Amino acid sequence: DNTIGNKNQKIYPIIFLLISTVIIVSLKWLISYLFFPSEPLLNKVIFDLEDHLYFSLISNLSNFNFNPDYLANYIPNKIIPFPIYSLIIHAAIYSIFNEYSFIIVEYFSLFLFLYILFKIFKELNINIYFSIIFALGVFLLPEFLIYFKHSGINF
Repeated sequence: DNTIGNKNQKIYPIIFLLISTVIIVSLKWLISYLFFPSEPLLNKVIFDLEDHLYFSLISNLSNFNFNPDYLANYIPNKIIPFPIYSLIIHAAIYSIFNEYSFIIVEYFSLFLFLYILFKIFKELNINIYFSIIFALGVFLLPEFLIYFKHSGINF
């Protein structure tokens, strides 16, 4: 059975995971807009996402610029190697949606992560309700630990 609850109140786990994903990612970006309302979206993307070193590579790959020159006195004469397999999806989506692509990929990635964890817990014969709770718990555990550390709670 792929539902949670009794016959009158059915909660489908995929819809619950999708709603959880939308809430988590939307809260992250809404809080960013509340604290810094005049900051451009590109700055929010660069500073809010953890791995900012790939942004220039994604931009160059989406523009098919395989020999970017970042230095004033350096003129590249050969193609610079790119980690293409890790960037191709980001570059393709970036060429369509520009700065919004990172937010779209974040929604998709979080949903995929939660869904895979849900399926793993379900394969371990954990019921559907606890599989969803454990998947969300695994994702939110680092945030809880950081919160407890800053609030002075020792564990």
